[in-house]
Amino acid sequence: MCNPCCPACSGVGKLIGMPVPGSGTSVWWETQIDPTLVFGIPMVAYIGKEKRPLENLQLKPDIKVQNDYKSLLSGKDPQLERAVKEMFDEVKKVKKDFLCTKLCATIKLLLRRTLVL
Repeated sequence: MCNPCCPACSGVGKLIGMPVPGSGTSVWWETQIDPTLVFGIPMVAYIGKEKRPLENLQLKPDIKVQNDYKSLLSGKDPQLERAVKEMFDEVKKVKKDFLCTKLCATIKLLLRRTLVL
């Protein structure tokens, strides 16, 4: 499983949700002969932008959205809905930038043709 801090550190996308207490380690879980005895051995520590292990560093989302109990019971997921809205907004922005670039290129081409004639 990927560490949840990865998107925040790499700038891949926005994090949507609520703050999460830092637990920046991967643990190897072991059982004994008695299966009720289980213990974890920390194996990997994730290092963040702060150049220190992420343990005890709180992960703060870019956009805070809380999943409340009643919404979840009614089949709604406010965090997922906000994530979809953010993606659509991003697509609209990219589409607008693309159309603007195409329009500018077309105008330049028409101007060149006009000046040549």
